[in-house]
Amino acid sequence: GAADAARGKLFGKISRQIIRAVQLGGGENAGDPRSNMYLAAALNLARDAQMPKTNVEAAIAKGKAAASSGKVEGESVLYEGLWRTISVVVIALTDNRNRTAAEMRLLFKDAGGSLGPVLFQFNRCGRLLVAPGTSGEPLDAVADWIAVEADGVDDVRETTYAREGAADSVLEVLTPTESVMKVQSALQERGYEIVHLDPAAYVPIGDPPVCDDSDADAFAGFFEKLQSHDDVIEVYTNAPV
Repeated sequence: GAADAARGKLFGKISRQIIRAVQLGGGENAGDPRSNMYLAAALNLARDAQMPKTNVEAAIAKGKAAASSGKVEGESVLYEGLWRTISVVVIALTDNRNRTAAEMRLLFKDAGGSLGPVLFQFNRCGRLLVAPGTSGEPLDAVADWIAVEADGVDDVRETTYAREGAADSVLEVLTPTESVMKVQSALQERGYEIVHLDPAAYVPIGDPPVCDDSDADAFAGFFEKLQSHDDVIEVYTNAPV
């Protein structure tokens, strides 16, 4: 049915990200998420999607084989644009840059937006979403420990994260990309749960644009269309989604 098709499409996207992550990791430890932050992020997505272990292992093996042969699994491409007053950054993994660029241009145009420079409105950094996990500590105590004790953290603030049909309160931890693995390790040693990991996120600078309810609903539809595109692996925006 439709649900199975959507699930298969999602697993396919994640598999491509795992393969690409192993290639990006390089070296003997490319298949180890403890030393490959891109693989750690991709495996986090696989866990959230409840992707079967056999699929994950197959993707890691394919990534290692591709890395050994020198074959590159797709090309990572960034697109940036505006939808009314809202800025959008799209990361795609494609084997045909021209096709994907044309499709992105059309998606933006059909929604009333356009491709154009907006990256200056974002900082690129590591982003972790953190929950108390097995520590038993309240969220504010976790925030205090991270702010004072965790080396390499630039900012920590409370936010929400949707999983299993509910919105949980979590902490958003921002860090330089090169510090992501060190920070993740320190937090996990405390028993904290890393519910989401993005080693190279585009985090908006400043206050979000003002939107009325109709704009918010229309943008949500556009955002969903971007996310559902076969080649798109991540969408960042300065609007609350």
